[in-house]
Amino acid sequence: MLKNASHRAAAPLGMTVAAYARHRHVSRRAVYDALDAGRIARLPGGRIDPAAADRAWKVNTMPHVGGKMRSMGNAADRRAVETGETEARRLLGAGAGQVLSFNDARRARELVKLSREALALRKLQGETIDVQAARRRVFRFGRVWRDIEDAAVSRKAPLGAAKFNADEGEFYRWLKAFMVEVQTLCANVKLDLLEDVEEEQDEEDGDSEAGEGEHL
Repeated sequence: MLKNASHRAAAPLGMTVAAYARHRHVSRRAVYDALDAGRIARLPGGRIDPAAADRAWKVNTMPHVGGKMRSMGNAADRRAVETGETEARRLLGAGAGQVLSFNDARRARELVKLSREALALRKLQGETIDVQAARRRVFRFGRVWRDIEDAAVSRKAPLGAAKFNADEGEFYRWLKAFMVEVQTLCANVKLDLLEDVEEEQDEEDGDSEAGEGEHL
C-alpha cells in the first residue's frame, strides 16, 4: 500500500502534448503552435496543466479560427475580422450562435478559393469582363475621340468660313461651341441608359425582322 502511494506521489503532474491534444480534440501541431506563440505554457517539468491551459487557450485564441492569437489591433482590424467571420458563416450556413472551428475557417477559405477559380475560368472563357479595365478603355477612347473632334474643328473652321462667306474667327467660335456642347452631352450619358437603348433597339430589330417575314 505504501508502495502504491509513493508511486502515485511520484507520478508527474500535467499532460503530455499528445494527451493535451486529445483532451482539446485538436492536433499536436496546434498545441505546439500554441506553445510557441505563448498562448499556453508548460509546467516546470515540461508537461501541460490542462485546467490552466484551457483557460489560457480560451482567452488567447479567437474562437472562429481556433489557432491564432486574439487580435489587439485597431477598430479597422476588428471590423475586418468580423467581416471575415460573417462571410465564413454565410458560406458554411452556420448560425450566429455556432462557434466556428479552425476546420470551419479552412473550409470557408477553400470555398472562397473555388469561387475565385471559377470566376477566373469564366474570364478565360469570355463570359465576364474586368469592369475597371473596361472603364479605363472607355475613358481612353473618350479622350482620343475628343482630341479628334477638336482637331476637326481647327481643320474645318477655315473651310467652312470660306464656303459660307463668314468671318473665320466667328465661324470657328460657333463650331467650337457646338462641338463642346456635343461632347458635354456625350460625357453625361449614363451607361444604364445606353443598355436600355440597346435593349429597345434589339426589340425593334426583332419586330422589324418578324414583320419582314410576314410580308414574305
